[in-house]
Amino acid sequence: HCKGGKGRTGVFVAAWLLYSSFSPDARDALQWFATARTGEGAKAFQGVKQPSQQRYVGYVQAILMNQGYSCPRMTMTALLLKGAPRPRRDGCVPWFVVEVDGVVVYDHSKQQKDLGTMTPKMDELLIVCGKDVPLEGDVRIMIYDRDPKQDMLLCYFWFHTGFIEPSEVPDSVVFPKMEVDMACHDQRCRVFPSTFEVQLRVSKPTKCGPESFRRIILPSEGLEERCRRMRAAFTQPGQGDPSIPGGAEQHFRGIAQRFEKSNSYDPNVTTLLRRQSMSSIRFDPDAAAAAADGK
Repeated sequence: HCKGGKGRTGVFVAAWLLYSSFSPDARDALQWFATARTGEGAKAFQGVKQPSQQRYVGYVQAILMNQGYSCPRMTMTALLLKGAPRPRRDGCVPWFVVEVDGVVVYDHSKQQKDLGTMTPKMDELLIVCGKDVPLEGDVRIMIYDRDPKQDMLLCYFWFHTGFIEPSEVPDSVVFPKMEVDMACHDQRCRVFPSTFEVQLRVSKPTKCGPESFRRIILPSEGLEERCRRMRAAFTQPGQGDPSIPGGAEQHFRGIAQRFEKSNSYDPNVTTLLRRQSMSSIRFDPDAAAAAADGK
């Protein structure tokens, strides 16, 4: 279902590069895919550019490190917009929709008839939910602008509750402009100012016991070894792999050379993966079991 062979395809390929141990981390996997996907005559790298898609590649790295993941529950009570979007001169009338695992669980336009206006002079606008919104697993927040003719989608973003990190703002999850889909591409700040960010007011995630931890099937040693040899064949002189056809090896050596020359295909990658502090989201089954037993 990928239209251009960059975003959704890139997420899948990058996830495979991580799983097979071809790439050591998410940034390397994203950059390798972008290098391979981009033609030599292209003016810009053709890689995974949506922040949410990059975020989920970071999740894959965390899942492999922890050999699984959990789905804690939390409750959303409000959404705070900082830095007024300007789709029109007079600002916007924002409202939002919350989806959990692809199902709409909250539509603010149906819960609140009187929607607040955010003028360009306003620093922030707090939109309180009409009810507590339960969040668990994959969550998408879509922010719209109410228009008499037709409502317009302003921006959106995806995240997973199992990878939420403590924020500097108590009981909030913060998404700066560069981590919000659509808004991040407004580099000239025509609609979204540089100070734009979205804060979700949420309860603390529920603690997950060992029974809720979802373990993954780890790659076989044979797969990991083959992919390491393949990477070495492409990047290290004299480390050829006889199982790789000569034409393919020469092609990927060219990709590897371009890969080494490019530090980063997208400045967003460093910013996004900075938030994936793997030490803060590690799951310790033994500690959880001890806590469940009251030790």
